[in-house]
Amino acid sequence: IGMRYSRTVRPEGEKGPLFLSSATVVIVEAVKLPVCLCAAAYQLRRHNGLVELLRRELLFNPVDTLKCAVPALCYTIQGNLLYTAVQHLEAPTFQVIYQCKTVFTCIFAYLCLSKRLTARQWLAILLLILGTILASDVVGSFGAKSRSHDAVASKRHTSDSRVMQALTHALGLHAESLSWLIGVSATLASAVLSAASSVYFERLLKAPASDDAAVAGLWLRNIQLGIFALPLSSFVMIAQDGKQLHNHGMLHGFNWVVWLCVFLNSGGGLLVAAVMKYAGNVEKCFATSVSIVVSALLSVPCFGWQPNRAFTAGAMLTCAATCYYAYLSSRPTGAHNSGHACGGSQVGMLHAEDGDTPKLHPGQREEEMPLSLNGK
Repeated sequence: IGMRYSRTVRPEGEKGPLFLSSATVVIVEAVKLPVCLCAAAYQLRRHNGLVELLRRELLFNPVDTLKCAVPALCYTIQGNLLYTAVQHLEAPTFQVIYQCKTVFTCIFAYLCLSKRLTARQWLAILLLILGTILASDVVGSFGAKSRSHDAVASKRHTSDSRVMQALTHALGLHAESLSWLIGVSATLASAVLSAASSVYFERLLKAPASDDAAVAGLWLRNIQLGIFALPLSSFVMIAQDGKQLHNHGMLHGFNWVVWLCVFLNSGGGLLVAAVMKYAGNVEKCFATSVSIVVSALLSVPCFGWQPNRAFTAGAMLTCAATCYYAYLSSRPTGAHNSGHACGGSQVGMLHAEDGDTPKLHPGQREEEMPLSLNGK
């Protein structure tokens, strides 16, 4: 809601272009990096210390650090795509479609980690896909009429309106239909990047490590991610919005809503990690389902959005499928295919957002459970 509000609703008297979404990605990374450094220093207080660990891992093991460049690039692109998605889609529609990351995660886990799904999990995924199709309202989105008043506002406040007009003319689509198409494409691309980077990040976290690196495994990997994500996001900001950056500055258009979104995105990973550690995947997915409902309710007064029957049915089906898949993944390994399914003991650990309950490795303490803080 906050991200969409910041991109579609402008305070009275505010002039000039909208704030740079690429700048928010840079600031989010700049906030998360010191948080991870402090957390790693706290966990290593009884060991050799953070400085010694960073010296050994960054200077004397550069190849291992370079491996984090791949997910860092994915997270950087994903962060920019998320703002594009929420600018062109209603917040509830975006949330429902974004749940497809569970599907993509299982596909990448099968291809990269040889993980298999049970028949019931495949059923949950099929229901999730069906719910997403219903909620996205594909047929209605290509109608001639505008779906909401803020779709036009989004187009009017977009800095690249000339590009939008050219695409509308070239593709023969209405402005609202093109806006919907851009939003769905950005959402699906974000989901794919989230899934791919999460599976890749899992492989990094499961790699053998020294005692100190194992204690600070989560924080060390996120520090390594931040080392690459911060300059990468800065490069994207300069390359994409260099002219506006030069004319108006990096923080132009930043109001309290934008800053709220920055800190929510920065702390979101910490909250997800806390939920996964002290509650579980079922509770997290239930909270996700509740958030979809809350977003739908808040979108009515904030944006004048009116949900139709297709969205209501699709959202309910998506919530049910998400919770059902989480329930299957959290069951004991003997309950479904002896741990060979996605979410069983052989699965290991996936990104905190991607539909699998983290499992402890032999000899691993609970506080060492690796959860990436970069997912959206």
